[in-house]
Amino acid sequence: MKSTEDKYRWWKWLLAGSFGVSLGCAHTEGISPDNCVRSWPAEAPATDRDLVLGPMALQARNGAVVEATLFNYQFRPDYEDLRADGSVHRRPRPLPTADLLPAGINLIQRLARQQEYGCSFVLYVQTANEIPPDPRRAAEWAKKRKELNLERVKSVEAFVAMIRPDLVPLVNVIDIDEAGMSGTEAAKGVGAMIDNTHGILRPDTYDPRSGGLSAGNSSGPPPASPQPDVGSAPGGLTPGGD
Repeated sequence: MKSTEDKYRWWKWLLAGSFGVSLGCAHTEGISPDNCVRSWPAEAPATDRDLVLGPMALQARNGAVVEATLFNYQFRPDYEDLRADGSVHRRPRPLPTADLLPAGINLIQRLARQQEYGCSFVLYVQTANEIPPDPRRAAEWAKKRKELNLERVKSVEAFVAMIRPDLVPLVNVIDIDEAGMSGTEAAKGVGAMIDNTHGILRPDTYDPRSGGLSAGNSSGPPPASPQPDVGSAPGGLTPGGD
């Protein structure tokens, strides 16, 4: 017959293992899970945390970039074409410029108010997509695009230096889609909203014989009262009267 010590020996190993795990948890308590080796059972909640916070952090970073981006439509297009004889004509296709429009100025001013004194001010400029690409002159097209991007960066830096000289502007050129919704998506959304709108009439307001509102509950305007015939002559006199 096994002794009592042999019978419950496995309980000692179990308690020792549990004590070691508890020491490990106590040692890592208060430390970020990213700075320690993950082990079961702490690995499961840490992985779940990353699966939830990871996409949210990525979405927040993307939103911050979009919020601090000056898009192409926030720079003034030049429609005027000055000819050699001094006459001005309207171009069928405007030339892009580096001049900020009021929308771009307001965006920079609003973001600059949120910055602390003497810190770096990160802004983004959408790459100049107004210049149509020409495969036959790819090198010339790339040069024009680069020069316009550089001019826009300098324009933004100059404006920041004028309104907040204490800030250090860090302007980056990125290729980003314009924020918003296309016309097709908006039309489908509004159409679906209208088609899905339903209502129910009260039983006492519906007349099944006519297929509409009952006579006692019609919401139309009251009938006009008859007016006396005073004729069409000036002064309200009937034709032929004294």
